[in-house]
This record gives sequence, structure tokens and C-alpha cells, in this order.
Amino acid sequence: MLHVCAWKWDNGIPNKKGIRFSAQHVNTLGSMLKRHLHTDYEFCCITDDPEGIDKDIRIIPIWNDYLDKGGCWTRLKMFDASMKDIIGERFVSIDLDCVIVDDITPILTCIDDFRIWGEHWRKSPYCGSLWIMDAGCRSEVWTEFDMSDYPVGSNGRWKKGTDQARINDCLYPDEMMWSNKDGIYNFRDDIRMDDNAQQRLKVRRRGLTDGRTARREQIENAEDRAEEKARENCKTNGRPARIVETIVKKARLRARKKMLYQAAKEAKKERAIYKDMKKKEDLGHVHSEGELPEDARIIFFNGSASPDDPILLERYKWLKENYK
Repeated sequence: MLHVCAWKWDNGIPNKKGIRFSAQHVNTLGSMLKRHLHTDYEFCCITDDPEGIDKDIRIIPIWNDYLDKGGCWTRLKMFDASMKDIIGERFVSIDLDCVIVDDITPILTCIDDFRIWGEHWRKSPYCGSLWIMDAGCRSEVWTEFDMSDYPVGSNGRWKKGTDQARINDCLYPDEMMWSNKDGIYNFRDDIRMDDNAQQRLKVRRRGLTDGRTARREQIENAEDRAEEKARENCKTNGRPARIVETIVKKARLRARKKMLYQAAKEAKKERAIYKDMKKKEDLGHVHSEGELPEDARIIFFNGSASPDDPILLERYKWLKENYK
């Protein structure tokens, strides 16, 4: 059985949306899942307050780890192997601020041991709004986590982000991803703007994606060259076969670290260009009557917007028809 898990907790620290998710948000997601997920599944809510949540939704008491830190750090524990006993063998993490508009069975019946929603062009390519995994398959995200690597800025916010930053730092770029091609869209970037703005955004995305693809190839090539050189040196120096693989592994790792450092510098420059282009082109949210892409299956409301916003429900017909 697949376990689909949503999150609802209140530690008294305001979230970036400035809203508090309620039992109704959980119940609405449960209703959408019933209409659009056609496989053997169980809907669960990881929460500190089950009051008002429908009785057919399984309640999982939220753990206390990092709960007092704000952000979504506590969600990282989902990567711990103990989740097999707490949740089940295979599960999904999904944000409450989404709207399911069509069958998501093809998305959530993938066979990968881990898959996450993402786009290479994003500042943080992997998005924590949706991922699926076999329990414990990426346990290093949790077991090797050091919070000191994620400092708080002068504005009181985490400089790199919270759980999403950790997932990206630990796993990118090696994981399988869902994207727009699978019918998963971001309301802010893909729908809440006019056609011209969408077209300009697509052009920029393509450019950043090409840059990241090139860097990944450079990293792989550097590792291969380092391995070839290490093997040649081992052969020349008569190294015993039992230690050759260790030497080769270390050589590949050094080459990868060096290339990742260079890639990070290039990515920083690209993001600056991206930000400047966005400002110059004035790609503000114009609140047009944005239509759903024909292949849309699920829309996430990342950022400040919320799917139960009365103004948005009135403005977007598809939202009113599906968010219930």
C-alpha cells in the first residue's frame, strides 16, 4: 500500500504564507485524492492537532525533532529508516497547498525508490512540495544532517532555506524528477501571468537548463579523466590490485568536488542574470484569467498564494471547480 502523507502543525512560529493550515485543508486534499488517485493507498496526516480531521484519514503524531526551530526542518526525519515502522514501506510527502485537477495515478505509481518534483532551472532544483520514496532509501539526508551548515541571516530567515535546501544539498543532481512534462505545475510561475510573460519565462528556463546540463557533463567528464589518470599511475607505480579501486574512488571524488565548486560559482552568476532579466522584463503577477495547461494534473501554490483564497477562487474557474 502507498501511504500519502500531508503535514499540519503549529509551533507558534509564522510560516512564509502567513497562514495557519487547518483541518479543512487536510480534508479538502483527502477529497481530491479520492477523486484523482486510483490505486491502493492510505491518506495520512502528520500533525500535532487532529481535531476536525476526517475520521478516515490516518493520524500520525508529529515528532519533536527540530520542531522548535521554525521552517520545515522537522520534515527531514521522514528520510530516517524508522519511518518504515512509523508510516510504512513506501510513502509520499505532499504539501497541503495544492490543487489536484486530474488523475495523478501515473505520477504516484512510479517504481523509482526515490523521486521528487523539480526543474533544473530553479534556484533550488528539487522542490519539497512533493516526493515519493521507499522508507530509508536516502537516510543520509537525515543521519548526516548538521544544522550548523544552515545559518540564520540578519533578517531572521534561514539563508539557504530549510528542509528543501538540505534535500538539494544532499541529493542533487542524482535523483529522478517529475516536472511539467508529468503534469505538475507551479501556480505562481506557470499560470498566474499572461501569455507573453509565460513565453519569456520559458526562454529563460531553457537557457538555465542548458547551463546546468553542460555543467553536469563537465563533472562526469572530469571524474572519468581523473579515474583514467589514477589507473595509469597505479599501473606505472605497480600498485597492488586490492588498493587500486580505493585510489580511483578518491580521485573521482576529488575531481567531483573541484568541479562542483566551479559549477556553483557559474550557477550563482546565472541566477544573478536570471534575476536581473526578470526585473527588467517586469514579470510581475498580472492576475490574468490563466488557463490550465491541457496536461495539468496537480498545481502547487508555492509562495504566498493559497488555493482557498476567496479572490483566487472567484478569478480562476478551474480552481473553484477542483478545490473542494
